Amino acid sequence: MFRAFLIKMAKTLAILRTDVRHYLDESTEADWKDSDLNRIINKHYQRVVTAVMETFENYYITEATTDTDENVQEYDLPSDFFKVRRVEINYDVDNEDSSFSRALPIDLDQVRTNLDNSNTGISILRNPVYYLQGNIIGFRPIPTEVGDEAIKIWYIKQVSDMDEETDTIDIPYPDRYFGIITKAAAAEALRKGQQEPVEAKRLEDESQADIDRMKKELEDRVAEESKSVIDVTGEDLDFT
Repeated sequence: MFRAFLIKMAKTLAILRTDVRHYLDESTEADWKDSDLNRIINKHYQRVVTAVMETFENYYITEATTDTDENVQEYDLPSDFFKVRRVEINYDVDNEDSSFSRALPIDLDQVRTNLDNSNTGISILRNPVYYLQGNIIGFRPIPTEVGDEAIKIWYIKQVSDMDEETDTIDIPYPDRYFGIITKAAAAEALRKGQQEPVEAKRLEDESQADIDRMKKELEDRVAEESKSVIDVTGEDLDFT
């Protein structure tokens, strides 16, 4: 585990709401209730989360495992699943000589036979394949054995709203970027209250400019080495 050498103040829902009230020039509840501001803050929090995902979605990558069951093709995805990044499966996990194989995505139209065909002689690609359908993930070949944590999935998670006063925002460098949320929330509150439309427009414009700047800065979050072309086909390609 890496040791942090700089202690930063977590940006909680209470802190964000206080910052919004600073823009509204209202330190305690009067024109704007806490519950209304919380709702608006969460709305723009999700807007910032979406902007982060557009530029550096791997910030929200997480890993989950599940068991395989005998002759069961489809499995439930994690409840906070948003996008898949990588899938691996081990068809014989109890065998110490076995290993995980990367499963590759496939479109249902690429399966020329019936989807649940268990004929192991049918091969679509060199790797196992998976498909997504609603909130499930399905595999071919179909697992034939019970396997403890035999499926691994790396995915981009959904980010939950903040409900409690002590809930913290989950974005990169929160000390730098939390103001995007509070400016936009204050702008919406001012418009909702039909107060100071000029100030509301200024705050909204600043928030959007800050989002654009954040996305540009996050493009180079991996600042080591130069950018390169990634071979995702596993073939020897001649780029000349």
